[in-house]
Amino acid sequence: MATIQSLFETGRIFDIVLATLAIEGVVLWLYNRRTGRGLAPPALVSFLLSGVFLVAAFRASTLGAAWVWTALFLTLAFAVHLAELRGRWRACG
Repeated sequence: MATIQSLFETGRIFDIVLATLAIEGVVLWLYNRRTGRGLAPPALVSFLLSGVFLVAAFRASTLGAAWVWTALFLTLAFAVHLAELRGRWRACG
């Protein structure tokens, strides 16, 4: 059994978080498909993508990747987040 420390040292913790995000996405998509409620698929994708890019930035930073990868993932997370906010504001009025 892996220790919490080894999960962070190897980067496996980030893989677990990414897998959890994927499962969350599937569950929310199925919920929307069956009930018509919840986030529509485009909103769901942008919601999850910003999280995926943040996790990728933390992973790159923690595992000692070149700073440009961390910066790229943070920039992508911010861009997707802004796009999501824009979509939500449009929906409100």
